[in-house]
Amino acid sequence: PCYRREPSHIPEPRGRRVRSSVGGLGSSSVTTDDSDAAAPTDPGHAQLGRRVLALAIDWAACNLIAFGLIARVWDMPPEWRSFGPLVVLLVENALLVAVAGGTLGHRLLGLGVVAPGRALPTPIQSAIRAVLLCLLVPAVVMDGNGRGLHDAAAGTSIRRLRFVRPA
Repeated sequence: PCYRREPSHIPEPRGRRVRSSVGGLGSSSVTTDDSDAAAPTDPGHAQLGRRVLALAIDWAACNLIAFGLIARVWDMPPEWRSFGPLVVLLVENALLVAVAGGTLGHRLLGLGVVAPGRALPTPIQSAIRAVLLCLLVPAVVMDGNGRGLHDAAAGTSIRRLRFVRPA
């Protein structure tokens, strides 16, 4: 059967009250808009285990592509053997997130990359996210909402997707 993405996976805008003290002289109340952040208690928020497993699936697929296909066609120099799968991961992530809303690993685990107010991230958001993911540090450092810094910098989040049958 044919499935389509349900648009309700994008969180509704919400604000939260934050108390701040300016120079230690009292406090003021400020409303911040955190609509692009997925709270860990949100049922659509992708859990860390699923995200790590999706990355492991993507890494295995990129190794197969780099060493199973590309290395057979192109005589890869030894210094490129460690970077080959990483380059494939970069290209795979940037293209598939922009075009399909998620990578092979994301799709197998029912995850997707979304941008607030959009069904799919823009190509620029996908490229920023892919470059930072390949640096790995932003992917393992998370903000207060459990979102990797590569997603925060790109303005995206990884969500569990619900699929509905067309009417």
